[in-house]
Amino acid sequence: MEDFDLKIFNKMKDKRGISDVIATVLIILVTIVAAGTFAAFLIPWIQKTTGEATSCFDVQGKISFVQDSSCYFIKEGEESYTKVRVKFGKINISEMNFYVPIDNEVRAILIKEGAEVSEPEYPVKILMIKDGEKEILGLPPSNGERTYKFKNAVLKSIKVAAVINEKTCDIIDTDLDRCRSG
Repeated sequence: MEDFDLKIFNKMKDKRGISDVIATVLIILVTIVAAGTFAAFLIPWIQKTTGEATSCFDVQGKISFVQDSSCYFIKEGEESYTKVRVKFGKINISEMNFYVPIDNEVRAILIKEGAEVSEPEYPVKILMIKDGEKEILGLPPSNGERTYKFKNAVLKSIKVAAVINEKTCDIIDTDLDRCRSG
């Protein structure tokens, strides 16, 4: 029995394992394949995530209110309203939300370029005015301004935010003064 164990030991002693070079190459190949697989999933996810963030970052500070042209009007026996002039910098978006305080709640009114306003059922109606004439509702052009009129509403403050890829960006707000004349 001892001879048998010795023979097996001698045979195994003559056999060699894989060389150090081959082992190193195999480890490097496995690492490269694992990194490639990981990157194939990680890179698209990072691009999607940062793409949305970059879009909101691009509009930051480029939406503002024109304070001289934004005010509310109220007079006994006449229709009350609020007009708000929104100015865009060099941006191109297709949606924005107005946030309007109504009945002790703040409600969002979505404005989409080329679409009718999606107003919830409450007494505030929104119109867009340009140079004193009614016009189809839309957004300000890049580097341009638009005035919006909220009928039947005395709003002493208002908020607006760009909507990009169904994500609401930072909300900006302003307090409004009473209009000097109707």
